[in-house]
Amino acid sequence: MKYYVFIGRPVNAAYSLYDFMSNKRSTFVWGFPERNKKVYDEIRKEVENEVKGGGGGYAFLYITGVNRILLSGKIEEFFEDYDNKYYKWPLPCGEKEEGEKGEEDNCPLRVRIKVEYLCVNYNEQRVKECFESKDDNSKECEEWKRDFLLKIPGIGKRAPSIVPLEDDEGEELLNLLKGRCIRLGINYVNLVDKFKELINDKNPYSHLKALMLIHLVAGKNVIVVGHPGSGKTRIVKELCRDLVGNETECDLYPGNPEWTSFDTIGGKDINGIFRPGFITNAIAESWRKIREGKPAFLIIDELNRANVDLAFAQFFTLLDVEHRRNTPLLRGSELPEQFKDKDVLIEDGLFAPYSFRVLATMNNYDRALLFKLGYALLRRFAIVEMRRDLKFEEGSNNINKIREFINEKKFNPNCDLKESINKQIIENSLKLSRENQGDFAVIDWTIHRTLNDKSLDNVLKVDDLDLYDLLLSIVCIINNRLHDFGVEVTEGPVSDAIRFLVAALLLDGDWALKHVVSLIDEAIASYVIPQLGVLVNRVRAEKMGIEVIEGKGEKISDVLNALSKEFRDMGLRRTSGLFGRLARGEDVP
Repeated sequence: MKYYVFIGRPVNAAYSLYDFMSNKRSTFVWGFPERNKKVYDEIRKEVENEVKGGGGGYAFLYITGVNRILLSGKIEEFFEDYDNKYYKWPLPCGEKEEGEKGEEDNCPLRVRIKVEYLCVNYNEQRVKECFESKDDNSKECEEWKRDFLLKIPGIGKRAPSIVPLEDDEGEELLNLLKGRCIRLGINYVNLVDKFKELINDKNPYSHLKALMLIHLVAGKNVIVVGHPGSGKTRIVKELCRDLVGNETECDLYPGNPEWTSFDTIGGKDINGIFRPGFITNAIAESWRKIREGKPAFLIIDELNRANVDLAFAQFFTLLDVEHRRNTPLLRGSELPEQFKDKDVLIEDGLFAPYSFRVLATMNNYDRALLFKLGYALLRRFAIVEMRRDLKFEEGSNNINKIREFINEKKFNPNCDLKESINKQIIENSLKLSRENQGDFAVIDWTIHRTLNDKSLDNVLKVDDLDLYDLLLSIVCIINNRLHDFGVEVTEGPVSDAIRFLVAALLLDGDWALKHVVSLIDEAIASYVIPQLGVLVNRVRAEKMGIEVIEGKGEKISDVLNALSKEFRDMGLRRTSGLFGRLARGEDVP
């Protein structure tokens, strides 16, 4: 393999990057001035000879001014474009010299590069502002500099704009990029396309799987709850197959009441040798899958049969994506030799990827087992009831019903969620990433790129519809009605519900807006209602006459029934049904 550095100017580089990213091209086009014709022809011959011998040419694009590498990849084609048929850069490569073809020198000697590493966090707005400025030294191009991932001074001082490297120089530079830049030369699973396939599929469980996918992108693990024989395990394995391409790539473990941290995390055996547990193995393997462009999942069947609080040990905290930033599952010193490689460890620790998820099933007939799981654990999962023929319904008319209902209510001073919820924390949690490893909190690189260019308000405000304010207003209604009973929905579940709506909008914004009432219904049912499960025993006691809870002279069961009716009138049918179950003293998932 022959290695080369191509040297270019910021404005033209920004223009080419915008074309490459916005048009989702498979190759990046770069060009050189006519005065480089001799060197250009020489490297063309070198690369062609290398290809015949089984090698090829590899390019690093170095941007002067910012003094950083933009990208690297294999050279796929040389072509000349004196008429600018491909495109014309904003700035010419240099003054036209006598005898040159064309009106001006606009880099007619061109190459196509199959990009392998992108060394910049792509911000569409900053890229556009740089090339639209048409000034390499503009403040806009200077601002773009902050998105680059590594600085390598000195290359730009070489001349001409095509610089051959010695083999060892090229290999050393490529190894540096591998640890710092974003790997693009692989086929990432596109969850946006997968989601669209699911919502358009006629299979009776397709919308259920689409619902699960929204939860996963929102940063949650998923538990599917249902009766024995209802197909819980099958639906989880099918979702794994849909997202990964092969269900056998998702490890499945049946829950076991005898599990300890030795089984899940690992530990030293009687010979003093560390034996990794199945969670440790799954996380190590997940890094390899992620670098192949695939999401990584661990399936635990009948999760409630295990003593999870004991068995999960330190992984219990890492079920929450936000805690994976600074806390490793194990330190490098605790791991056996087979884990001590650069493909697995980050800063001498085995970290759980942001995109790693646990898919679990639970049998709701084993009530004693099901409801022994603590709320702290359940908060780290989205609870999905096994529902055949689930269909998201279009509900544009019901939005107006919800608005009218909210406008009729007056919030008392105790409903302070709108002041206490921190939007920036929610936004930052969704944008968590280790880009150079291909690891994103929203799992999908394209979704991460879209979100990175927007704020939470940009995503949740559509025309005159503010979904953030709408959701908080609904929760405030619940808190107002339950305040006198000493019960309230807190910031955590509401933040989770907001992430759920953001994930749906990122997967398919047009579809999400058409089905926004169903999505709000699922968000409240999955994240808000479980926190109200503490009311079940109080309702049962009230019905038995053991305890009477008075709130403005009302029984708590009457208040829950009233909320059930109000939500039914708003079109939030699942939320209404769950409030009805609470009012009857029945457990909710």
